[in-house]
Amino acid sequence: MTSNPSSAHAPSPQIPDGFVALASGGPFIEHNGPLYVQHEGDVVRFGFRVERRHVNPMNNLHGGMMASFCDMLLPLSVHRKSTEVADRFLPTISLQID
Repeated sequence: MTSNPSSAHAPSPQIPDGFVALASGGPFIEHNGPLYVQHEGDVVRFGFRVERRHVNPMNNLHGGMMASFCDMLLPLSVHRKSTEVADRFLPTISLQID
């Protein structure tokens, strides 16, 4: 297997203003992220920079990456808004992406 030397050492994208790198998500998100979070009062925002490795053959964000991002949104939001469940694992039971 050969690799593309120009993409092997691509610089990491800049963290969006007001966001910090998310320190959770496990090995899957460590490999496919990074994800970013912005928490101001009651508002929690998540984001990520779409890199070349996140796109499909049409050069659009791959649906699998979008599904992974969506899968993280609810539990991570709840962790930041509720101290009662902040340390609990909140699995996804059902997720539909159209």
